[in-house]
Amino acid sequence: MHLKPKIAVGTVLVLGLAWAGCGGDDGASSSTPATSSRAYKGHAGDLDMNHLVATYPDVAGTRLDDCQSCHTGGQVTVSGKAARKNACDFCHFIPFPVSGATGAPATYEQTLNPYGLAYKNAGRSAAAVRTLASQDSDGDGYSNADEITDLRYPGSADSKPGQARAKILVLDLTELKAMPAHREFLLANTSKQQFDTYAAYGGVKVRDLLTAVGVDPAGVTGVTVISADGFTKDFTIDVISARHPAALFYSGLDTGTRGADCGFV
Repeated sequence: MHLKPKIAVGTVLVLGLAWAGCGGDDGASSSTPATSSRAYKGHAGDLDMNHLVATYPDVAGTRLDDCQSCHTGGQVTVSGKAARKNACDFCHFIPFPVSGATGAPATYEQTLNPYGLAYKNAGRSAAAVRTLASQDSDGDGYSNADEITDLRYPGSADSKPGQARAKILVLDLTELKAMPAHREFLLANTSKQQFDTYAAYGGVKVRDLLTAVGVDPAGVTGVTVISADGFTKDFTIDVISARHPAALFYSGLDTGTRGADCGFV
């Protein structure tokens, strides 16, 4: 899990944790084993990421080895509250639409950044990746090949070679166990599923993690959590500071909807 405080000087906190999920099918899936090392379960067979990694082997396992190389987030308003959604949440509005949401994408093409759209129009193949190498899809003055080689997003003008790298801090399991432990009893999905679910959660609070690595939570507006397989989730400082954080409910994840190999419930 990566924790990236949204402050002027970025910090990436790396923990030995992972989460596996099932995502929507954008039409590029295959039973072919993935070349990519980070595509999460629902996209483990995506040929698109395999084409990028096969062309640029050094991106395997890096931040470019996930959906954000071709997809982007967007501004979505739900129940009168506008928020910027990351690429994962933005795409997931398509298989899991929210009633009354405005600004949400209706097609996967609407989630593509300039590089992703150029790749799609070029044929969605390894040859397409090579064809785009000398182009500057995001118009920031650098070729796609130069950006990818420097592990910058070729579809975002805000990401370009020469920018300072975020500070990376690594905590091992021993250090995590030495931090204040938190346990919480939770009744989940009381009105969403056939049966109530009672669960006890234990671990370290995000605020304590930030403090442990020298980040003052008072200067943080939110935290982006990125699992080892690339799935991304944004949380505001209010959510991670709450005494008893609310559980997040996701509908449509049952085996009846997603299939026996993919459903969680």
